[in-house]
Amino acid sequence: MYALPVNILDDCRQAVKWWGAAAGGIALVLLGTVSPPDRGAMWPAGDRKAAVASTAAVSGGRQAQSDFPIPKINFPLRSENAARSLLGAGKEVRVIRDIVDIPEPYAVQVIESEEVPPGMEVVREEGAPGVVRIITEKTAMQGGEEKGEEVARIELSAPKQKVVLKNSRPAAGESFDTSNMKISQTFMVEATAYTYTGNNTYSGEPPRYGLIAVDPKVIPLGSRLYVEGYGYAVAADTGGAIRGKTIDVFFPTLRQCQEWGRKKCKIFLLLVENIDN
Repeated sequence: MYALPVNILDDCRQAVKWWGAAAGGIALVLLGTVSPPDRGAMWPAGDRKAAVASTAAVSGGRQAQSDFPIPKINFPLRSENAARSLLGAGKEVRVIRDIVDIPEPYAVQVIESEEVPPGMEVVREEGAPGVVRIITEKTAMQGGEEKGEEVARIELSAPKQKVVLKNSRPAAGESFDTSNMKISQTFMVEATAYTYTGNNTYSGEPPRYGLIAVDPKVIPLGSRLYVEGYGYAVAADTGGAIRGKTIDVFFPTLRQCQEWGRKKCKIFLLLVENIDN
């Protein structure tokens, strides 16, 4: 077998090292001459200042007036050269990016509840709309022709659901238009049943189901209220034994009075708005 002299092998190793170093140097020189990608043509992945600077670099770019920062997304803005290739060579085109924030409607949840008087609705939690950012790109060509498309839709803030408590069951007592009412106070009272005494009420009306006696210092005469377990009522009478948070509720028969007796119950003092008296 023929073997190369040692000195020839050493010369080959030195040549390989030299050419390797030369190739690396040439690569570095070539990389130094390559321009970095145009960052102005990319959607900013930073804060609002970067977004404004990038949008201003686009011919005719517009930025939405909003307190929301632009989310970290990254997709290229369609270049004018690409637009020309799509729309026809030789035409003057401009690519415009529009950013618009629009409200997103909220849902309403209605819950049947005994916490409110029958026939009434009470808002437990107010709703609030969300905000959706819509990004469109519009290509404007010479002669006024325009072509646009939506490129992104981003939810900046989610809508807050509105929660309403509603009691749909019918109620006894006085007939009120509950759509004009709201609850002003709620508290516990001691309620005693009574029936005909041969006298009219303090307000001058004959007694009937739905007219109750109250302490005017606690519940003003003429007030409209809902008595839990009894129904809607009007404070129309007074009594010598009625003091503080006590009321008398009228029933037309003695048997009904005996069934009710005396008990603690919740009352809802109602405020009537925009009603013709």
